[in-house]
Order: sequence, then structure tokens, then C-alpha cells
Amino acid sequence: MATLTQLVYLDMSYNNFTGPIPSFSMAKRLTEIYLTRNDLTGKITSTQWKELRNLEILDLGYNSLEGGLPISLFSLPLLLELRLSNNRFSGQLDEFSNVSSHPLYILDLSNNNLEGPVPMSVFEL
Repeated sequence: MATLTQLVYLDMSYNNFTGPIPSFSMAKRLTEIYLTRNDLTGKITSTQWKELRNLEILDLGYNSLEGGLPISLFSLPLLLELRLSNNRFSGQLDEFSNVSSHPLYILDLSNNNLEGPVPMSVFEL
């Protein structure tokens, strides 16, 4: 994936891909990533997505991803849809910063193992 610098749209859903999410750091033009319904594992790191400033849709639902959700995901400036349902994410969800300037309109965290209070910033999206 590292050499696909002109890639704008990526849909690899409904396959049997395994292992961690590949690096997309060089694919800075990506606007949509669909990796739903595979068997991807591991954690989402806080630096994994920071170069994808054009990303509008990220769908990682129905995998086996785990760990906490890095708040950096919520700071992507053009992100409209974030679908992380049906994984193994756990822990508390922290407050989001700068939510009033955020265009996010779909946030799907259903069927994970998140706990604690729902951050008030969720209601400000």
C-alpha cells in the first residue's frame, strides 16, 4: 500500500484478509477506505491515520480489532463517516476536542466492549 500515492478510493471489504491494518501513510489522497468484514486484528495506533487529511469515510467494521480508540481518529479534518462496529475495542471513550468544527455525521461504535460514561462531546457532533 505504501507506493499507491495516487489512490483515492479503496474497497477491500468482504474478503478474508488477516493481520494488522496496513499502512496508508503514503496514500495521502485517499478519501474513502472500506475494509469491513475481514479478519483484521491488532490495535489502531494514534499515528496510523494522521497523514490522511483528505479521508472522508473510514469503515473498519466487522473485524477483530482491539484496544482503545485513539482520539486522533476524531481529529481528521474531513472525516464524515467513522464505522468501527463489531470489533473488540475496549476501555473508555475520551472526550473529543474541537467537535464544533468537525463534519462527522456518522459514528458507529456498536457491538464493541466500550465502557464508562458516554462523553458529552458525542452529543455535540
